[in-house]
Amino acid sequence: MRPIAEEEDSVPAELYANQKLIFSNLEEISDFNSQIFLHELQESMSSPSLMATTFKSRVIQYCFGAPFHQSAS
Repeated sequence: MRPIAEEEDSVPAELYANQKLIFSNLEEISDFNSQIFLHELQESMSSPSLMATTFKSRVIQYCFGAPFHQSAS
């Protein structure tokens, strides 16, 4: 990974000190988006509500690590 800045003075100290941690999963995110998420969104393009559910479920899964289950209301 290329550093976000060559010198600490050009970015906030906290960001500079933690850049490896902050950006450590960019490749994984890119792979997931191109190999899985994009395909799921393309499959759901015919229905805006299905696309919204697909997007929502993946965001919840990413943010909280748990699958999204739609209520049966």
